[in-house]
Amino acid sequence: MDYSKIISIVNDYKDEIVKIRRDFHTYAEPAWREFRTSAKIAKMLDENGIKFFMGPDAINPEFVMGYPEDPDFIKGEMARAVEQGADEKYVEMTKGYTGVVAVIETGKPGPVTTLRFDIDSNDVDECMDDDHAPHLGGYRSKNPQCMHACGHDGHASIGLVTAMSLNKIKDDLCGTIRLCFQPAEEGVRGALSMVKKGWFDDADYFICGHLGRAENIGDISLRGSSYLATSKFNAYIYGKPTHAGGSPQLGNNALLAACAAATNAYAFTQDGRGAGRVNVGRLVAGTGRNVVPEKAELWFETRGATTEIEEDIYMKVTRAVKAAADMYGCTCEFKKMGGAQGANSDMDFGMQLGEIMKEALDVELKLPKAAGGGGSEDATYMMRATQAHGGKAVYFGLGTHTKGSAHNGHYDIDDSGLIHAARIFSVCVSKLNKA
Repeated sequence: MDYSKIISIVNDYKDEIVKIRRDFHTYAEPAWREFRTSAKIAKMLDENGIKFFMGPDAINPEFVMGYPEDPDFIKGEMARAVEQGADEKYVEMTKGYTGVVAVIETGKPGPVTTLRFDIDSNDVDECMDDDHAPHLGGYRSKNPQCMHACGHDGHASIGLVTAMSLNKIKDDLCGTIRLCFQPAEEGVRGALSMVKKGWFDDADYFICGHLGRAENIGDISLRGSSYLATSKFNAYIYGKPTHAGGSPQLGNNALLAACAAATNAYAFTQDGRGAGRVNVGRLVAGTGRNVVPEKAELWFETRGATTEIEEDIYMKVTRAVKAAADMYGCTCEFKKMGGAQGANSDMDFGMQLGEIMKEALDVELKLPKAAGGGGSEDATYMMRATQAHGGKAVYFGLGTHTKGSAHNGHYDIDDSGLIHAARIFSVCVSKLNKA
């Protein structure tokens, strides 16, 4: 197959992809607040004649997790997006829900190939060090406690260039190509809502990737099964307040119940089938030193090497919370804030794509090392939804050079890796959907 046409088209975006990424970086927006980002993506797709869906047309609101509860807060975020340069028309089209799906329909029978690019930032203040490129270059985040410290600004720009490039050769393609610009990956809160909208019900292929540190810019690695399944949830414990000195026997101490729940939860990470994790990231309780605490709130996460392990750990942790609450005469309830399944890449499909990369770009696909790591990724919902009906799914590491650690104010990616990744996605899809 001759890949020169698609490669030439992608290469024409070499400078623009950097400008797009730096624009997203300047106006970083965390989970479910990516209104400017979504509006910018939608406008660019629209201007290039690419069909797109936004808001409730892109996600299923019934399955969002960790969505801000205050409607006025959401309205304020939408207004800020407009103030920071978003077209009000597209912001209004979100109807309060972020995320965009681009659809390239060739009009010819063929496979359905779906890609995922996450778009949200982290809840981090960006540093102002003299050697921090975004600060020096004038594209440091303008939004407090909002920073692209995980490369999602790069992912969004890669997705846009891939969409625009493939759209220019759609007459040479068959089937359907979908590009999901997913909100709320941080905290694993957004992918399920896209899955439940049905975008993966008929997908033959699913391809996803994440920018990360590599020896050489442009290195591509196949990820096997290193992501952990996870649940993010809050526990609320309700007691009874009373005078701490005069009548302590009349109260039920929610703080003490929460402390018991927090410490007991850590007893349930062991599992002979694989790795497990528990963390209590936040515990808030009490109103005053002479009042028996009436309410406590805990933020939990559980993780497991497989979905089955994680589900068992989650069940044991919630049981421990209920037991602790009961011990102190309190009640409790839980609220799911996020989650991700465990999933494995289809190795045969990964090798097939590796052959395309080698033929088109002379890139050697690096195979996964032994499973490891402790992170989670909600693209696993999309992988499993594709695989559930016999489709193939794969997750790649997209190599670039980085500075600082992820989710830290000093983090940065080398822009040179962006165009390499866009070429990878574009040549793979052009082969899979060749007419």
